[in-house]
Amino acid sequence: MTEREFDQKVERAAANFERRVETAADHLDKTVNRVWNRSRLFRCVARGTSLAAEVGLLLIAGRLADRGNRTAAAWCAGLSVVGLAADMLIAICFRRTEK
Repeated sequence: MTEREFDQKVERAAANFERRVETAADHLDKTVNRVWNRSRLFRCVARGTSLAAEVGLLLIAGRLADRGNRTAAAWCAGLSVVGLAADMLIAICFRRTEK
């Protein structure tokens, strides 16, 4: 096998792998979107998990600050505040209206 043939085989394998990954990602995206639109329970669980993670980051920020890790505490607090603000903005802007 020549170097050129080897390169062509590697390129074909990489293209096939990329196509499979993109197909799987599209399928996952469509599945999650379908479940999100149809299931109120799924939406509540997803939002609750997000809020729990953000509150957890705030709590961890306090513990880190107490132990003297100010930089890590600032990052945790900052990420938590950004996440909470984004959740509130989404809740306000994309509120579902009753028909």
